[in-house]
Amino acid sequence: MSEERRTKVASLPSLKDIFKSVVSRPAGNTTRNALMWGVAWLIISAIGGWHLHLAPTSALGYDLFGYMPLLWHLAINVALGITFTLPFILAALIVNHQASVVETFSRLLFAHWPAVLMLLPAMTVSGDRYALLNNNLRVAFELDATSATLFALLLAVVVVWIVRWAYVAFRKATQRGGYVMLMLFGVALIVAAKATEWVLQLIYGAI
Repeated sequence: MSEERRTKVASLPSLKDIFKSVVSRPAGNTTRNALMWGVAWLIISAIGGWHLHLAPTSALGYDLFGYMPLLWHLAINVALGITFTLPFILAALIVNHQASVVETFSRLLFAHWPAVLMLLPAMTVSGDRYALLNNNLRVAFELDATSATLFALLLAVVVVWIVRWAYVAFRKATQRGGYVMLMLFGVALIVAAKATEWVLQLIYGAI
């Protein structure tokens, strides 16, 4: 191998470097980039749900909903994004009164990106089967163990991914660490999950 080729190979990032980059991505983005990618997630989620006749029912999942106009999907996803990030914004201001609301919103919105992956199973199974996987995984496992196992694995990956990215984003936005920050993050995460479900139920009840 020539010296030039060895230099190029040595300069390539290792798997460890790539993993670190992915894990810390919410902190590595600028506020503007985080906001742009967060908005892109909202649009992709809305278009995907509109095309597949799915709508978000929580911060993590979608369910079979039937046809809705694309503008309704966009509005619902915007409401989801705002509701999910608001508890983190309030917690960030408690930890650091000088925390930027825009930065916290942008980074936490970006951290929710992996939720879009939950649309993937709907592209490979029927709508009824997807609804069963999403609402009653145990029954789905009895009918089709392979699909149910893959769905459960994907859900686990998405949950861990979102929690990790949200933590990195929250820590970057607050510029704080320690147990107090960690406890407030945990509280904000639980409140965000519950508030998102509640707001979505209100929206669907009014439609």
